[in-house]
Amino acid sequence: MKHARSMTVVILLGIFALPLATAQKNEIRDFPPDFHQYIREALPEDIVPGGELALPPEILGMGGLANGILIKDVVISNTDKNLKNTNRASNSEPSIAINPTNPKEIDILAFTAGWGSDAPIWHSTNGGNIWSLDSTIPNPTGLTESGCPCDQTPDYGRDNRLSATFLDLDHLGIDAYSGTTTDPTSAAAWKWFVKNGAAQPTDQVGQGGTDQPWLLVNQDPEVQSQDDVYVAYDNFDGAPDMRIAVAPGSDPPDFTIDNLAGFSQGEVNPGQRLAVDRNSGAIYTLFQQCPTTVSNCNNIAADPKTIHWFLNRSTDGGPYLDFEWKLHRNSSSLRPKHSAAAKVRHRERSSRRSQSHRGRSEQQRCLRCLRQS
Repeated sequence: MKHARSMTVVILLGIFALPLATAQKNEIRDFPPDFHQYIREALPEDIVPGGELALPPEILGMGGLANGILIKDVVISNTDKNLKNTNRASNSEPSIAINPTNPKEIDILAFTAGWGSDAPIWHSTNGGNIWSLDSTIPNPTGLTESGCPCDQTPDYGRDNRLSATFLDLDHLGIDAYSGTTTDPTSAAAWKWFVKNGAAQPTDQVGQGGTDQPWLLVNQDPEVQSQDDVYVAYDNFDGAPDMRIAVAPGSDPPDFTIDNLAGFSQGEVNPGQRLAVDRNSGAIYTLFQQCPTTVSNCNNIAADPKTIHWFLNRSTDGGPYLDFEWKLHRNSSSLRPKHSAAAKVRHRERSSRRSQSHRGRSEQQRCLRCLRQS
């Protein structure tokens, strides 16, 4: 996610009590998560980085007013007029959802506060002119850990329904949990898929080692009146493996499909993200590899790194267990800003992958090892 302010994560490890492979993983992964809020006072460079305006004059227009662009600070333009004096959270890694039924309704999730009490959501009903900070996201049913959400992304579907996924601590480690609501300002309105009194994890594979769940809602490619909820996540129990969980046409979301979209490697976070085609119902996943055959990919401190990008898609919405991620052959559509080559490949067959990449389970991996703007 994008980061609003600089943050540094330092994890002290008792490496002598851990196997070497585990110690190496924990050196670069943000687990256990660091719940400290790292903040600093604003600097002039934050407003004019490098002496340049965030928007060029031709966009800002006469008098410095951007034509058709509204810029608001959710802390200052807030129903709580004193919030600008009391909010000391980093408010970093924001993610946003806009209600297609009512585009004036907008919600933002960020690292503002964690569970212990209900977690917060930034909510606007007038197109972002004024915001409220509402502590109205309950811990998923049956979970009692405090501190998280540790990663979180929302998206709206139809009928004013907001879906969101949250990385949360549980008895296995850390997993994704996804819920829905039609009233983000009410804790009682949130719904989770519950079995035996406990919310069910979104991730069905490698539970306890999940990172960066990324949620989007899209119409089903076959049943156009139905919305499906997709959550991409990194399974660090594998290469790490790039997986997509799908909840077809269910509220609260019941993730009955969970399939492999590819794998990452090297000393980088995969950074897996989703995109949807709302006309066809297709869904895309983009992630990166740093090939371990290249020396700078075997050292987390090496800079720059050699990055290969992978883009896969599904056109069937995942209604069957054979949820095939098909090759997107138009590699010219990938235009990375880095000098690294962009590559698009088929995912390997499960049998080949299990043979070729079993040894990678010992490689160093990162959940959110270093967050910085």
